[in-house]
Amino acid sequence: ALGYGVTDDTSALLAAINSFFSGVVSFVIGSYRITYTLNIDGTIQYYINFKGVGVGSRLFYDGTTASIPMVYYQGGNNAVLSTIKRLGFYNNYRTGNTVLNGIIGIRIGKKDAGATTGAGGTCNVTIEKNQIQYCDKGIEVYSESDQLSIKDNYFFVYTSYAIQTTMNPLVTSGSGNAATRIRDNLIMGGQDGAV
Repeated sequence: ALGYGVTDDTSALLAAINSFFSGVVSFVIGSYRITYTLNIDGTIQYYINFKGVGVGSRLFYDGTTASIPMVYYQGGNNAVLSTIKRLGFYNNYRTGNTVLNGIIGIRIGKKDAGATTGAGGTCNVTIEKNQIQYCDKGIEVYSESDQLSIKDNYFFVYTSYAIQTTMNPLVTSGSGNAATRIRDNLIMGGQDGAV
């Protein structure tokens, strides 16, 4: 991925993600333009970590599809041990378009009809020291995902929730979310709920 803010880096980032079973996807200083979701399948990829260097490492969504997550961890139950740390998540950052279009910064756990037993839950993910701006939802946690840590993140301008943890309405068995630790996050500029 080039990280110049002009070239679509989605395919290069997905190729890096899918090239290993476990490892770190490092984001050096740059603006990484994506036009669709970066998916991590926790049933086959157990230790996929995203690590930036802080404010200078930015993922920004510049696609045309509405209501999708920028990064999506799904499946894996207790097998996943992953970290998303020191990255910026921006919706339509390059163009300056602040229409949020339902974009979610990070989704943890499956939100679809295939998750009717809660088997799409993703566990043991740490989301730490990120900036999530101009997304409809900052972080969305679904479908029996647990043992999560969401800490020291900065959320700015959202229209739904900065952090939402909820049971997938399609899940027909199981107990829903559990053991999500949320602490020391800075939440500003919301138009609806916070957590």
